[in-house]
Amino acid sequence: MSERAPPDLITDPYADYVSLLAPTFTPARHANSLVLATNDPSDKQTDLTSPLQRIRYDLEEVDRRIDQIVSSNLDVTDALGGY
Repeated sequence: MSERAPPDLITDPYADYVSLLAPTFTPARHANSLVLATNDPSDKQTDLTSPLQRIRYDLEEVDRRIDQIVSSNLDVTDALGGY
């Protein structure tokens, strides 16, 4: 059975919500997959700039979505003590 993000979360083609929301997600495995995807194993040097940019982008996108969800549900967050 494949993992799927809720449809309303898939607003950005560059954010990999399926991976980030998977029950089996681990930060180390995700970071490793980004490093492997952006580097050639035969290279003597490993470029960490591209994977780091991707991780920052993913974090910013998740943060943006959290803000969007909280802002659109202020009545609920106020009832729970604010945000």
